[in-house]
Amino acid sequence: MFSPSKDATALALDISEWVLLLFGAVLGVGIIGEYAKSKWWRNRIRCWQICVIVGVLGELLSDGGIFLFSRRLQTLEGAEIGGLDAKTKTALNDANAAVIQSGAAKTTAGLAEQSSGRAVEKSDTAERSASTAMTLAKGARQEADSFARDIVSAKKQAAEAASHLAEALKQAEDAKKRITELADLSSLRLINDAQKAELVKKLGAFSEAAEIVVRGGAYDTMLVTNVVEGALVAAKWKVLTVNPPVSAGAAFIGIRVTTVEGASASTARAASTLIEELNRFKVVSFPSGPPFPRGQLAPVMSFSPPRLWRWDNTTLPTIRIEIGDKPPFPITKP
Repeated sequence: MFSPSKDATALALDISEWVLLLFGAVLGVGIIGEYAKSKWWRNRIRCWQICVIVGVLGELLSDGGIFLFSRRLQTLEGAEIGGLDAKTKTALNDANAAVIQSGAAKTTAGLAEQSSGRAVEKSDTAERSASTAMTLAKGARQEADSFARDIVSAKKQAAEAASHLAEALKQAEDAKKRITELADLSSLRLINDAQKAELVKKLGAFSEAAEIVVRGGAYDTMLVTNVVEGALVAAKWKVLTVNPPVSAGAAFIGIRVTTVEGASASTARAASTLIEELNRFKVVSFPSGPPFPRGQLAPVMSFSPPRLWRWDNTTLPTIRIEIGDKPPFPITKP
């Protein structure tokens, strides 16, 4: 059975903590490499992917090593404390025996004083024996006190070690959370084919006319707009996408879905379903805003071509989807 010594266990624990830090750095480099946009980084994308995998596996093994060696170190320290307790009890028993021997020696000396001259000599010998016994008793008591102080010191060191271990584990967990947040912020808001098919299936239960208003200019915003527009068209919705002028309202972040005033229960359920699905895919969709007036259309840029609907010009939108740029900071789901 694998049973390393206390020094070996402490060394292994230190090595595991440094290895955890090293693999955390490898993971960070891999994440940066995967999402960097320069050509030099993208030409080595396979290398960065391997760094991410190695970093995650390394952190997992390092965390396991920290857990294993911390438990082993606690076991060894507990055994040491138990050994000190046993030594203390033995020392106390020796001290009590010495005291008993001293009393017996004094009694023998008293009896010897009543005898002849030879008995006097025996009495002197007995007194010397008693003095030696007392010295031994004092030494045993001092040794017992020393053992008691060692036990207190060992318990204090064990408590400090447990505190350091808890702090190290907390710092490792905080670092993992921060890396996850940075990865979420640097990634694009993408919906894969399977998620898009699921979105089309959910929205296909409704038949609505939607107006998509693009209020951001980032590349990520264009990708999200194309995916949402394609899903609505595939779900047999009537869709119109426009880019309003800057004067029509300030750009904002996230996605907002609103319904027309007096919207039917079916329209409200359609808007709610769209919001839930976007949030489930981590695209970040805010709750519905206030209803917009019936018949109101978002303004378009003065140099844009005439508004061309994908259905007859008499149909007006029942749902408005405003798509802004990705938030530059983590957003708590409402």
